[in-house]
Formats: sequence, C-alpha cells, structure tokens
Amino acid sequence: MYIGFAIGLFIVSYLIQLLLCFKAKNKHIKLIPLYLCVIGAIYSALLYVEFFGLYRTGSWMQLEAYIYFIILLIIGLALLLAKITRIVVKAIQRRNDK
Repeated sequence: MYIGFAIGLFIVSYLIQLLLCFKAKNKHIKLIPLYLCVIGAIYSALLYVEFFGLYRTGSWMQLEAYIYFIILLIIGLALLLAKITRIVVKAIQRRNDK
C-alpha cells in the first residue's frame, strides 16, 4: 500500500511539473512546486527540532518529520526528472529543427 502511495505521489508530481514546464511562460510559475517543496522542507526541519513545542525525548514530531522528509524526497525526485525530461525534449527539438 505504501509503495502504491509513493508511486502515485511521484507520478502526480511529475505530471504537474511537466505540464508547468511545457505550458507556463513565467519562470516563477514553473517553479511553484519547487517553492512548495522548500517550504515543506523548512516545516519538516522545524518539526524535527521540535520548534512547535512538546520538548520531550521520543516525541512523535520527529517521526512525523521523517515521514515528511521521505515524501518531499519523492516529490523532489519527480520534479528533477520532469526538468531533465524538459531539457532532453528541448535538445531533441533543437536538433530536429536544424
């Protein structure tokens, strides 16, 4: 079940970023998923250091931070793969236009 969730999250993130790479004109619009990923990483880091309270050893906040980090890693890999796909497609289009 968890692998299916991870694969689904990867595919959805990849398709959204790929759609933005091909259709969006503004550079900042293309990077919205990356911005959200960075905000999520900052939130996860704050959870890990227990910035929001519950200062006791073995709290669930660190486990929650680990889970968020894994989810953000999956999303980040999908974003990176979408960018690489866009670069390869642009290179092939440029080569075919010559």
